[in-house]
Amino acid sequence: MNSDLQEWRATASLLAESPRFAASPGQKNFEIVNKVSAHYFSSTRKNKRERKKMEPLEEGNFYHIYNRGAGKASIFFTAHDHHLFINKYFYYLHVSSESFAWCLLKNHFHLLLRVRTIEEQIQTFNDVKSNFPENSFYGDHYNSPKPYKVSQQLSHLFNSYTKNINLKTNRSGTLIEGSFKRKKIMDEVHFLHIVCYIHRNPIHHRITDNYSEYPYSSYQHILSNNHPFTETGELLNRFGGVKNYIEAHHEFKLMLGDEFYLE
Repeated sequence: MNSDLQEWRATASLLAESPRFAASPGQKNFEIVNKVSAHYFSSTRKNKRERKKMEPLEEGNFYHIYNRGAGKASIFFTAHDHHLFINKYFYYLHVSSESFAWCLLKNHFHLLLRVRTIEEQIQTFNDVKSNFPENSFYGDHYNSPKPYKVSQQLSHLFNSYTKNINLKTNRSGTLIEGSFKRKKIMDEVHFLHIVCYIHRNPIHHRITDNYSEYPYSSYQHILSNNHPFTETGELLNRFGGVKNYIEAHHEFKLMLGDEFYLE
């Protein structure tokens, strides 16, 4: 079993012995895991409230990025819209960041990414641009790439997507709410939790009873291990392989209050 999952369960086992997390007779292991997870996320919520400024997106770090439609309104209307967002996500974000998980729902989205270093950005840019006609990828930067700020690239993504939707639906104004939200991933266990949280999000919103078949998330793409820009191989390695990846999602039966969920 992967060491990260072992750590997750070992932590649950230790905390289960304390009065705060004590298990009742016959309580299943995953219920203990959920109690520990709820405690973990409760601490995260407290830290967020104490933060006065938006946390910068720093190279080498992992972040959970999420946001919703203005006024909680829809931002995806057709299957084409989901694909459009993902295509633009690749165009604007792939050079500046690595993608590990994502999920697009009717009025919001979740992304898990790692900010590339400057050296990684330049290498990635040179690797990718050969797939595009000259000067068609990032315009006049085609032959002279420069470092990109992930926050700025995310803004480009949202603005570009909004323009497309506004034109298509004959609307104007803001589509996506204010500044995007972000949470820095604190450690490996946090990383594994967020992957499961993102992929199981459609269940929380009662969109589907089976998150594994939801078409607009990275869950199945990771299982196939062949998505063009999601870091499927590295993510599966972090879980310790496909079996542990599936098992971890099954065990993540976490029901949190509205305070944590954005939507």
